[in-house]
Amino acid sequence: MTAMMWLLVAVFAAVLVAGGLLARRREVRIREAHLAALERRDQELSQVREESTQRAESSNRQLALVEQTAKAREQALSGYLAKALDYDLRSRHSILNACHSEQLDGVLLSNVVFLRKSRAFGGDLYRRQIDHVVVTSEKVVLLENKG
Repeated sequence: MTAMMWLLVAVFAAVLVAGGLLARRREVRIREAHLAALERRDQELSQVREESTQRAESSNRQLALVEQTAKAREQALSGYLAKALDYDLRSRHSILNACHSEQLDGVLLSNVVFLRKSRAFGGDLYRRQIDHVVVTSEKVVLLENKG
């Protein structure tokens, strides 16, 4: 019996050692799989961050281009309006001086704009402008300069 007990103890010890080795191997595989999953997640996060950064930089470049274009248009419009207003003010003062010298009492309207739907253009709006309109109690005078 003693030999049988020792044999059972040895088999039991071998089963325990083998179970421990298998459990350790399983634990190592689980840890490696977990580390690999963490590495994949870190790579994906890094890729997402890089793509987000690239999109943000692209958006910033587009925004800068839009702002630059808007600024250039604003400057061009400002220059155009400055010239137009300077011309309009000179002609407006000339008309006011002429009305004053003729002792006309009335109202001077400048840059009167009319919007109208055009049948020729499919109902689209088009605009017409009259440079100056002098309204007195007796007459309405339209002053247009196409020069």
